[in-house]
Amino acid sequence: MGVGAACASCGFENPEGARFCNQCGSPIDSQSTRTAERRQITVVFSDLSGFTAMSENLDPEDVQTVMTEIFTKANEIVERYSGRVDKLLGDAVMSVFGDPVAHEDDAERAIRATLEIHAAVDELSPRYESQIGTALRMHSGINTGVVVTSSGGFDTADTGPLGDTINLAARLEDLSERGEILVGSETARLVDNVFELADHGIHDLKGKSGPVPVKRVVGFKRERSGPSRRQAGFVGRQEELGVLLAAVEKVQDGGGSVIGIRAEAGAGKTRLLEEFRSKIDGQVQWLEGRAYAYGENIPFAALIDLISDAIGVGEDDTPASISAKLHDIVGSLVGGDPRTIDPFVRLYGLPEREHAALDMDSFQDRLLDSLVSVVDALSDRAPTVLVFQDLHWVDPSTISIIERLITTITVPAVVVANYRPTFTGTLTGIREVDLGSLSPRQIGQMLSSLLEADEPPPALVEFVVERTDGNPFFVEEMINSLLETGTLVRGEAGWEVKGSLEDAGMPTSVRGVIAARIDRLDADRRRVLREASVVGRQFLYEVIKRVATVTATLDPSLADLEQADLIRERSDPELEYFFKHALTQDVAYEGLLKKERVELHARAAEAIEYQFAGRLGEVTETLAYHYTQAGITDKALTYLRNAGIKAMDRYALVESQAHFERAYQLLAEAETDPERDAQLVDLILDWALLFYYRARLLDLDELLQRHEQSVKRLDDDNKWMWWLIWRGHAAGFRLDQTESLVDLERAVEIARAIGD
Repeated sequence: MGVGAACASCGFENPEGARFCNQCGSPIDSQSTRTAERRQITVVFSDLSGFTAMSENLDPEDVQTVMTEIFTKANEIVERYSGRVDKLLGDAVMSVFGDPVAHEDDAERAIRATLEIHAAVDELSPRYESQIGTALRMHSGINTGVVVTSSGGFDTADTGPLGDTINLAARLEDLSERGEILVGSETARLVDNVFELADHGIHDLKGKSGPVPVKRVVGFKRERSGPSRRQAGFVGRQEELGVLLAAVEKVQDGGGSVIGIRAEAGAGKTRLLEEFRSKIDGQVQWLEGRAYAYGENIPFAALIDLISDAIGVGEDDTPASISAKLHDIVGSLVGGDPRTIDPFVRLYGLPEREHAALDMDSFQDRLLDSLVSVVDALSDRAPTVLVFQDLHWVDPSTISIIERLITTITVPAVVVANYRPTFTGTLTGIREVDLGSLSPRQIGQMLSSLLEADEPPPALVEFVVERTDGNPFFVEEMINSLLETGTLVRGEAGWEVKGSLEDAGMPTSVRGVIAARIDRLDADRRRVLREASVVGRQFLYEVIKRVATVTATLDPSLADLEQADLIRERSDPELEYFFKHALTQDVAYEGLLKKERVELHARAAEAIEYQFAGRLGEVTETLAYHYTQAGITDKALTYLRNAGIKAMDRYALVESQAHFERAYQLLAEAETDPERDAQLVDLILDWALLFYYRARLLDLDELLQRHEQSVKRLDDDNKWMWWLIWRGHAAGFRLDQTESLVDLERAVEIARAIGD
């Protein structure tokens, strides 16, 4: 059976004719064919050192056998981390993470996969070293950024992703030595809390206009840490912290509790637990098991993490050291009974003792018994807090074990679990705590903490409140990004905003979190979300109905997007929707190709014109924006001029200036012809009053002089009269009274001649 379409929800390549995805269960027949899009990915180039020597010393068939083994193993590892091998290039592998489905930890997945590929080749090498005369080693380059993707895959001839992100990854691989993994700055920024990175210097790389900072992956950090950037103090979760602290009081009096912390990504679930732990440090023993996004397909991964936490197993432990810790530490807790250790041995994939008798039917029961024995033994020693982080990523078998563990342990403990709204499991006796958005006041407190200042700039507070909708992670990442780009700087009088906040780029980490949420939608829902992002942060139902390219599924798509908490509905007086986060709108918009944006902006402008046909003055600015983005210059000029005049009439001078300047830029880019001259002169004559209001008549004088030939070519007495009036005003402003009088008298003469 041949390969059918890739699932639009998860990217899995299904057999030809499949009606439902074999990976995630989504219906195949309703999914649109995947098209090119803009998306953020992490790309890896891995090359084999020793290939030339191997080719010289081995028969070509043997070389093919070795390379097939390496490529097959690489493909297996990459797929396990939900990446895909995009190309095989001689003795090199190019793999991508984040296409066709984004994950918020794609950069981490890429490095983990690359480390495993390096280790696999290291393990393979001794079998051939004596024949080849040298060791086989991989060396790799990794980079993160935005590319244009296609539907390319492991076994297709498609182009795959394109862009400078790919080129830089290839250059980093060229720079790397045997065994090295080099990463670009964006990748380093995303993983510096997980991996030990060494500075590898700044390099001039082929095809890059300037020097590129490079980091080298040393290995895993012994403990995950926070990012090496500014972090805010604990803000806005005092009530929820009180619930957790009360549970500790209760367990110290002999009573247990089960508490669930439910919140969306970035709302502060982990930060709350960190603060909780710091408050009870020394009073209780803390056992923690965490699920990771890349471990979704690893059975019992969160339980393995819990056991590792209990016995001190780190990422770099060898099988021998893990086995020793299991037997020493678990053995001391349960009296050395090997039957208690057997299920843990199997979880870690270690050699099992003879006659362990762990068949499929008994394994989960034995695993539960072992966990209960260990937790009970630990809880006998001291009050225990048992924590399960990120349950939305665990497999059903793990949920079943955790549920049974909670109801089976005999010694009181505090069990705390956190998860996102997508978590569908149930835990007996749970008290659920929802973490909502921070208020504008609390965001202000976060900013003061981050910037070590009493009063952050008001414009900054307003911008962050509007963009982040009270998500603490988004707030922290945005401030760090503004600091790194120099948009936010500390001056003598305190913090200052340099340049435009609106033009500041979105942090890569935030884009990854939001893109992962969007990619969980099916193709139709993603399309509606992206088309709505073109219309604006708020969009009327009647407008999106005319903009949408697939109308048959529009209503259920909007309902599902609201259910997913990506948009919200408002019906006063007309049915309208708005994006919960402005950043969600941005990420959805960025996924569209530029040519798609142009087409959709044109559709949006036409739909808004139709909807507001009798009251276009209300939406002049919106229409100016959409027609500008659509490249429909004539209509853009009309609405920009009208928007400039409207703002000027209301004495909103800054806004008026922005509209006139944009219209002027459009005309300045156009070729000179009579129509362009007429449009330019009309614009300047409308704009002139704003120069007067702003007391910038010297700038007006320069503008009039620059374009005097345009008004003269028109041979229009009325326009020339007004040109002279404003030129006379400008001359008077620079105290040239003689020239001013000449221009104004000539204007009067023309006025008399034309009867004005």
